[in-house]
Amino acid sequence: DQAERGVDSSAASSTGTAPMMLDNTAAPNLNQPTDSEGGSRVIETVKEIIDARLAEYDTTLDQDREMLNRPGNSIHLRNALIVRIGEKEILTDMKIALASES
Repeated sequence: DQAERGVDSSAASSTGTAPMMLDNTAAPNLNQPTDSEGGSRVIETVKEIIDARLAEYDTTLDQDREMLNRPGNSIHLRNALIVRIGEKEILTDMKIALASES
């Protein structure tokens, strides 16, 4: 049951997308580097995961910010946009930080 796992099923209806659940079966084995510079391979893999996660959104960060500033948004849409903007900002900041590592 989603409520028992702490998943808010209302998130899907307010944003039009289902909550993201991580699937560990698709993740590469990060304990086994594929090249002599294992650290750089891990960084590249994390960047790929971030890009894939960002690609799952139907809107860009700028579009979300624009929608947030529109008058007449319901409180539910406003809150959903705030959460989605926060998620995208975190992912984008992580991507920038990783870019400086590689």
